[in-house]
Amino acid sequence: MPALTVSFRTFGEKLAALREQKGLSLRDVEAQTGVNRTIINRIELGKMPGTVESHAKLARCYGVTLAQLYEGLEPEAPGPATVQTAAGRLEHYRNPGLGFSVQPLTTDVLRRHMMPVYVLLAPGGQTPQEQHKPGTEKFLCVVEGNVEVTVGEATQTLQKDDTLYFDASLPHLVKNVGTVPARCFQVSSPPAL
Repeated sequence: MPALTVSFRTFGEKLAALREQKGLSLRDVEAQTGVNRTIINRIELGKMPGTVESHAKLARCYGVTLAQLYEGLEPEAPGPATVQTAAGRLEHYRNPGLGFSVQPLTTDVLRRHMMPVYVLLAPGGQTPQEQHKPGTEKFLCVVEGNVEVTVGEATQTLQKDDTLYFDASLPHLVKNVGTVPARCFQVSSPPAL
């Protein structure tokens, strides 16, 4: 494996160091691998784990094997409790075209077994249709508003305080069917974005 000239603490930092050592921009890596540069950036920043497939493409681009890429990256176990204050939650991922945004409620997603987020939906807004790898589950609790959740061929209408637990390997989306903004608490296990 090429010697890294910078130290790193996380998988994302290691990827960024390898990319920089090769003198590649995110755009260059996207062109060579087919992995969207926004995804590469989010992996480098530790905001999403990526997939083994994307890791393999990045490893090939950087001239290393997957084993070399993962070498020395045994995750530290998170402490027994992690507090994130409301003021500390600065990230929002917005899609104005669909009328939704997502706000992560924890940090260090790569070291977690679940990912809690707030899903915020404008009236008529919806999430994109998602479908995650087998074994991924989601829990959704409506905090405010009325939403319609489609999982596979089934559609459920949920109101404030209603919950839904489902297999996220089925195609699914959440739509605000009310006239006011809707807010939902969602947990994915394992983390899925």
